[in-house]
Amino acid sequence: MRSRLALLAFLSASPLYGQSAVSDSSPFRELPLPTPNAVRTGSGRPGAGCWQQRVDYRIAASWIQRGMNCKAAKRSIIVNRSPDALPYLWMFLEQNMCEPGSVTNRLNQPPLVFLGSVFDFSCKGFQGGLTLEAVRSLRSGAAA
Repeated sequence: MRSRLALLAFLSASPLYGQSAVSDSSPFRELPLPTPNAVRTGSGRPGAGCWQQRVDYRIAASWIQRGMNCKAAKRSIIVNRSPDALPYLWMFLEQNMCEPGSVTNRLNQPPLVFLGSVFDFSCKGFQGGLTLEAVRSLRSGAAA
């Protein structure tokens, strides 16, 4: 009885007790690849049902010396190639890091020196930021 308890104690303390066998690490083992479908082949390459969105854009910009401003207009044409509708789009705009009330101006951090390059985020000599004047969305049902 005592030897059985000792063996049970030994087995329960063993790191391999209760664990499954080591998995096959052979380079010739069967790989658990996903089942092929219309979107992806068994190797993961794009299939016949794979699609990507298309976006064409045009940017027109001009520099206004008097006020030290840059004025720009951007037109994006988004072609939905998805079988699903796009009820909304996300538009990402960079923050106004040099605007007078920005976090960057409040931190007043020294320039960052990295591998011989200096990155000055202090905004010294520049007070401004991005002003978004208008956003328009023109929907079209025409297929492209």
